Amino acid sequence: MGRFSSLIYMGAMMVVVVAAWVPTAQAATVPCGKAANDDADLTGAWAGLESACPCKRAKAGSWRKDRASFMECARGFADDAVARGAIRPACRNDLVRVARQSTCSRKKGTVTCCKVSKSGAHFCSVTRRAKSCRPNRRRYAEVGTTGVCIDACENVAAPACFVDSECDDGNPCTDDACTAGACENVLDPSCRPGGESGGGSGGTSCTGKGASTHGLSSLEQDLAKLIRNYHKGTMTTCASLSRAAQDHANDMRDRKYYAHKGKNGSEFWERDCKAGYTNGCGPKTWMGEIITGWASTAQGAFQMWKNSPGHNALMKEKNYHVMGIGHACGGPLGHYWVVDFAGANESSCK
Repeated sequence: MGRFSSLIYMGAMMVVVVAAWVPTAQAATVPCGKAANDDADLTGAWAGLESACPCKRAKAGSWRKDRASFMECARGFADDAVARGAIRPACRNDLVRVARQSTCSRKKGTVTCCKVSKSGAHFCSVTRRAKSCRPNRRRYAEVGTTGVCIDACENVAAPACFVDSECDDGNPCTDDACTAGACENVLDPSCRPGGESGGGSGGTSCTGKGASTHGLSSLEQDLAKLIRNYHKGTMTTCASLSRAAQDHANDMRDRKYYAHKGKNGSEFWERDCKAGYTNGCGPKTWMGEIITGWASTAQGAFQMWKNSPGHNALMKEKNYHVMGIGHACGGPLGHYWVVDFAGANESSCK
């Protein structure tokens, strides 16, 4: 047995009289999505709804009215789809929900926002602005590539990661980050195997051991530029001071300590003297040293010193005219930075 139903559907300036034979078995209260053809039927019904109730861009001053008209049309079409047997009665609200979770006739700038929970479940919502699509308590969020939640997230690739630890490649010199669901493994330019004798880039070995460098890596050059601009005086880099600074950075990393005084009891001016800076023997000129750890970027190290009154004063001291920079990665702190300052520019600085 079954029933015969008729519906007069009014919308979009038309009157449609429809009739359909709805088998009683299909009218059973089986939840939508549980019957074999539900997904395909809903997809087809949505295509028909978009044709009958165009998903147009709302007018700037009347989007609320446009949106209300769209939803009224969508509800009428859903009733019609049930009456025609295009979808089961249990799926009527699902079709309306698809229309509700769309950007159709909404305010300009509205987007669909796909999110993934800690359990890996996908969620979709409508957000007024793209920049408001944020993870919050969920672990991943991205603007959907369509204006409809039913398929927006299907067009977004599954995230490769959720947290930074999932991107760890075991290299202590790599900044491992999970950004927008994708791993970024940015190699510290100063950390490439080889050093001076191994044919590398002249930086510190990624194994945690390495020869001293005479030149400056790109990260060290970045720091030199930051300090030079901040000092606002005559400040140039010095090869001998850089050699001493690099030695101390390596030593702190390799021997697992953090201090101005070396494990052998050396003071910074003594290390500068040993590295060839003759005015450090005594010393015979203004000299100073700043160190820090943890910072993976030149900007991070610079900011730590700038926020410390004592270190900040050393970077701005007008009696300093040359500096040497050393950076080592690895060890307990991950990164070690050393800057040696001096007042005299001598031949060993070339």
